[in-house]
Amino acid sequence: MSVELKTVADAITASQFEAASRASAAGGEHQVNEPRKTILVMQVGVNLWPECGGVYKCVCDFKDACDALGHRSEIHSFDQVSGTKNDSITHHSVIGWPVSSYIDVSPAALGRELKERVLRADCVIIHGVQSLSATLVARFALKRHVPLVVVAHGGLDPWLFTYRSWRKRIWLWFFRKELVTAPDVLIFSTEQEREKAKQFVSRSSPVVIHWPVVTPEVDRKLDATSRVRQRLKLPTDAKILLFCGRIHPLKRVLETVKAFGAAQACSWFLLLVGPFCKEINQERLTAACAASGGHAVIAGPLFGEDLADCYRGASAFVSFSLRENFGYTVAEASSFGIPVLISRGIALHSDVVRRGAGRVCADESEEGMRRAIAEFCGLPDAELEAMGKCGRRWVEEELSPVQFAKSIDSVFQRIVHRKELARRDSYQGQSTVNAV
Repeated sequence: MSVELKTVADAITASQFEAASRASAAGGEHQVNEPRKTILVMQVGVNLWPECGGVYKCVCDFKDACDALGHRSEIHSFDQVSGTKNDSITHHSVIGWPVSSYIDVSPAALGRELKERVLRADCVIIHGVQSLSATLVARFALKRHVPLVVVAHGGLDPWLFTYRSWRKRIWLWFFRKELVTAPDVLIFSTEQEREKAKQFVSRSSPVVIHWPVVTPEVDRKLDATSRVRQRLKLPTDAKILLFCGRIHPLKRVLETVKAFGAAQACSWFLLLVGPFCKEINQERLTAACAASGGHAVIAGPLFGEDLADCYRGASAFVSFSLRENFGYTVAEASSFGIPVLISRGIALHSDVVRRGAGRVCADESEEGMRRAIAEFCGLPDAELEAMGKCGRRWVEEELSPVQFAKSIDSVFQRIVHRKELARRDSYQGQSTVNAV
């Protein structure tokens, strides 16, 4: 889930970007000594609906940055499920194959119209490495020498190969060229994600670009806290420990509720914000919330100002997720000045420690999580507030939309410049042959 207060494009002004570009040009190793070009960027992904989590948010961030940079862009999604429509995205239905969700067949991926769009693009970005339809688009782009970028989105994490391993290894063996070795650039969102994928990307060109987080206004915190308490019928002195994300076993929501109930943090209430996924046992989660004595509350999915109120009104944030290749909600919580308590499975955990934005749960057993919650909620308010301020500074300084736009534009300009050089060399070589 994501806070929808301002888009990345709203957060970037022309003067900010130009200043960032000049700073980068002064010390950047990848600057191209030619005029900056406006290009057409084509993004391709799977199930790009707001309800489907971080990849959708990332695709929108790329689009917003392209808009702010003056680039044109288009987005195509191959869909196995449906959701809330975004008019910026063209959706294509697929036919799934029971053996593997990776094998999604779409007539559009092989069709003339989409191929013509690929040929018109200056750069094609494939989000994820787990879709046949998207991989076929990547294969066509490579065949026609259209610059190709692949965003891994955790698809090369060794953890994924601990179950149904043979299917995934066969898949990667078949499409290693299209997804790993041949793309002009392979993008990871954190150093940890790139490090985990090292065994697959030894011959690739990987770069790390943190996803952007807009720093919101936080001067209405008391009003937001009051609204959240009233909506959920909480005591006027209640402190809110916020979880925000999909209600999914991977997020260890049930374990978090049980640990919170056992921690007996008297004046604290655990607020669960996010959509239920089919994999979660709702009855067990509801029972665990009831066992907390009413101190664990399920709010369901929230968006826009309603979600922002939850962030502003919270005293702290918690996520014991097993695996997050970035951790959007952790960064968003920090942007609101909220201290975070997170697991080591969240790739941003080292940044949280480095910047003093919260704590990381060292022992992720049920007892370890209980103890971590009890200790964290027992910290003095002044210490929690100091952590929150450190987190907000971290987001402002390292995860800004301006930095993100500068980074992806550097990638775009490099690969487009490289394509033009190759085309020029090819033309000169052909001219020489003709002259002979």
